Order: sequence, then C-alpha cells, then structure tokens
Amino acid sequence: MKKNLITTTVTLLVVVVQLFAQNGAKEFKIEGKLTGRFPDTAYLQYRSGGEAIRQQQVLKKGSFHFSGQLNEPTIVALKFVDKKGGKPVQQSFFVEGGDQVQVSGDLADVSSLRFTGAALQDDWRLYQQMTGKEKDFNKQIGLTYDFMAGHPESYISAYLLAMYSAMLPLDSTIEVYEALSSSVKETPVGQKLKDIVATRTASAPGKMAVGFSGADAEGNPLRLSDFKGKYLLLDFWASWCVPCRKSHPHLISLYHKYKVRNFDVVGIASDMGREAIWKEAIAKDGIGIWHHLLEREKTSGDAAEQQSITDSYGVGALPTKILIDPDGKIIGRFTGDGGSELDAQLLKIFN
Repeated sequence: MKKNLITTTVTLLVVVVQLFAQNGAKEFKIEGKLTGRFPDTAYLQYRSGGEAIRQQQVLKKGSFHFSGQLNEPTIVALKFVDKKGGKPVQQSFFVEGGDQVQVSGDLADVSSLRFTGAALQDDWRLYQQMTGKEKDFNKQIGLTYDFMAGHPESYISAYLLAMYSAMLPLDSTIEVYEALSSSVKETPVGQKLKDIVATRTASAPGKMAVGFSGADAEGNPLRLSDFKGKYLLLDFWASWCVPCRKSHPHLISLYHKYKVRNFDVVGIASDMGREAIWKEAIAKDGIGIWHHLLEREKTSGDAAEQQSITDSYGVGALPTKILIDPDGKIIGRFTGDGGSELDAQLLKIFN
C-alpha cells in the first residue's frame, strides 16, 4: 500500500451501503433479555430499500423483540432510553436477513452486552477493536486498510472499502477489491464497488476529463469545453461540508495568485434542492469570483442519463479537487484539504 494516505479531515459524501429493491429479502429477528436496571423503551434504527426505518418498543421486565426484512447486510443501531433520567445506551452491530440475534447483559456495564446469532458481528467487533482507540484519522485509514487486506472473504471488508475508497490511493483500492472473494463481489455492495473502481480508474490522473454542462449561479450556460486551453481546478464541495468551507480562503489566495496565468476554478456543489442556501454560501465565503454549478436532484428516470458530475468523477468524499490541464487531461486529484500537494503542483506548473 502506498504511504501517501489522504491526510486531514473530510466529509464522506455518501453512505454507500443503502439497500435497493426488496427482492429476495429475508426476515431477521432481534430478541433481548436485560438484567440490572431496566430501561423504559428500546429503539431500533436501520436502512432498508433506501429508506430509514425506526422501530420502538416498550420493554417488559427487560425483554424486547424486533424483526424486519433485509436483502443486504446492514448496520443497525439499538438504543435504550430510560424516561426516569438514566443515560441512554446505544450499540451498533451488523445484521443480515436470516439472523436471529440474542442480546443479553446489564446496561449499567455496556461492555457486558453480548450479541449472538449475528453472523457478521465477530468481524465487525474485530475491526472496531483494531481502530476504536485510534484518534488520528490518517492512522485509522491505515488500520482500515490492514483489516481489509487481511480479511478478503469478509463482507465487512467490502462495506469498509465502499465507505473509504475515496480516502485510499487508487492502486490500494484496486488491490483490496481484486482480492475480495467472488461471493463478496457478487453482493450489492460488491457490485457497487465494481462501479466505484471503474469510475475512479476512468477519472484518475492521466485520463481525459469527463465533459459536463449546466447553468451557473447566474443562470448562464457553462461547459467543460469552455475552459479548453486553461488549467482548470474542479472544486467539489457543499454548503454543509465544514472542511470544504474551511478550504475556501486558501483556494481564494491560489485563484488570485494564478488567475492571470491561465488558471481558473469551477465549484461543483452537492447541494441538490438547496439553491438558495448554495448561493448564500457562495456569497458568505466570497467565492463568487469563480464559476459555480449546482448538482441536479435525481428523479426516477434513466440513471445513466442522470449521472451527476460528482458521480462521473468518482467523488466519494468532500472536499475533492481535480486539476485539469489545457488539453483536458486530469493531472491531479486531491481529497481533503490537499493544500500542500495542490500548492506544490501549481508551483511546479507556473514556475
């Protein structure tokens, strides 16, 4: 694995393990019997079929029972609330269709809680033990890579790769994906990974930039081809992305430094359906000095026709910046603040 892991803070753009159609869904059950202090209510939260599901149940002498339908393993959050003022307790674990999970233990000692019957829980617990105490984000990514490389037969590895592939060098992403077992690759998240790898490969440095068009913040038509002959930086961001907003002052300084030397910027915002908030953020950050596009909301039409610019460039985390040369070739890709690497490349180009 390359040592130049993505540094600094980023915002994951999507949670990739969202379930699609419910064809072939299987029932799961979660039953529990708690000892010690009994909470009043238990809540179960998870996603299925792309929808957020929340179940609630009043406990009877510490006992509870939940069930649902899944066609893909997913993380569920089990939360216990005591209306008398006790501190809520929440635990997350993996469940898949067919699981019959038994929960036991004393809420006064969260470490005593045991989950049996969840087939993927052992791998998930091992991953949490490997990474749970590490506070440095870059080191967490390194430990995540170590887990995935050491467990190619585990669905958890595919789940983690889909979540964190944007944080890894492309060759490391490909290495982990190709090592996954055939059964894992055939799962929905495995198929999603196939698309992620293909898109990342097609938009890697050395490849030609993918064309796009749209209306800018003033309603004027804007196309990638408008910038032929210039060095162009695509800034993928969103108004709700704190690291993105923090990177703007430095990007403003770069823009002023190089704009007279054939350099331009296009901001591409993942603020679908939030046009007013998007424009307010542009004004507040003082970045109206360059061009901006707003990603469109997707509808139920042809997915291929609706592929966003963000999807076309395989952007899975914000902020991401992509540098394109005057011939339309991608020559740099930076996730997170990427400030020093971007600075060095621009300095090399213009000096």
